[in-house]
Amino acid sequence: MLSALQNAGVVVVGMDMVMSSPEINYATSLKNKLKTMSSSTLFKQNNHINNSTLEQMLDEIAPEVDNDQALARVLKNYDVTLGFLFHNLSDLRVGTLPNPLRNSKGELLNPRKFKIQYFKGYNASIDLLMRASGHGGFVTNMPDSDGIIRRGLLLGSINGKVYPSLALMTAMRFLLADHVDLIMHHTLRGEELYGIDVAGTFIPTNNYGQVLIPFWGGPFTLPYIPATDVLRGNFKAEDLAGAIAIVGSSALLLNDLHVSPVAPIFPGVEVVGNLVTGIIGQQLATIYDWHTSSGVLIITGFGALCAFVIPFLNIFLLIITTILLCIAVIAVCIS
Repeated sequence: MLSALQNAGVVVVGMDMVMSSPEINYATSLKNKLKTMSSSTLFKQNNHINNSTLEQMLDEIAPEVDNDQALARVLKNYDVTLGFLFHNLSDLRVGTLPNPLRNSKGELLNPRKFKIQYFKGYNASIDLLMRASGHGGFVTNMPDSDGIIRRGLLLGSINGKVYPSLALMTAMRFLLADHVDLIMHHTLRGEELYGIDVAGTFIPTNNYGQVLIPFWGGPFTLPYIPATDVLRGNFKAEDLAGAIAIVGSSALLLNDLHVSPVAPIFPGVEVVGNLVTGIIGQQLATIYDWHTSSGVLIITGFGALCAFVIPFLNIFLLIITTILLCIAVIAVCIS
């Protein structure tokens, strides 16, 4: 499928899935089965069967039917970002993590300098596939207190290192960036994270490295192409030329569905797609940080106006002033 996507003109692929277990090599499995059967009555009655010869043949066949090796060869040739999961089980660390994020100076990002989500464990792809791809991003979502996914986490930390989300790394690959720079700003609480710079593209975040997910509509608003159609060639190549493909599942039984503000069941793969679209197109909404000096001045100014001016206005001037204040607040928040 990856070869078909590449041939159709897809430039970057993000895998919204975790391949943490090696696939069974059927030749090796059969060889092991032969060893357990070597003492059976069947083998004793069929002395013409040369068990060692069969084992030698299976050893020779094994590399040819090793699907993990086949996938690794494809990953080396294409720009594919693998997904992995972060969680808070410290005794569960499976697979191999990708390289952590660095800044433009080549320095590892220090998670202690800002507030981002810290995790204790992970579930990542097997070492063979991660080394072949060279790129990875976590697909962990952090719902709000009511269980609804509104914000996408772009940065996560484990073992004192910072890792990107699948959406962020996919966007980085598309923008030909191998590093990020964190933009800080001063608030009443001190220096806090303000955004992420990716090859000149600014991503506005809150101080936890989160962005509001830009839901462009309900489920299946973004273009979907079934994997079977890709494998069979039942799609228009021009639809994928120069595109970013997020490979994942929208099936109910695979448990990658989330509660969102626009639908009670929203595919996780489309959450990633929405974030990538918002990052690349620079169409991410932000929540104004009222803890900045300018935020405090605005609140103080509006409060003084409401307390000392509005009570003395007639009804007509009160309506006009209220409308102007609402427009001013909206302008400040979207500026």
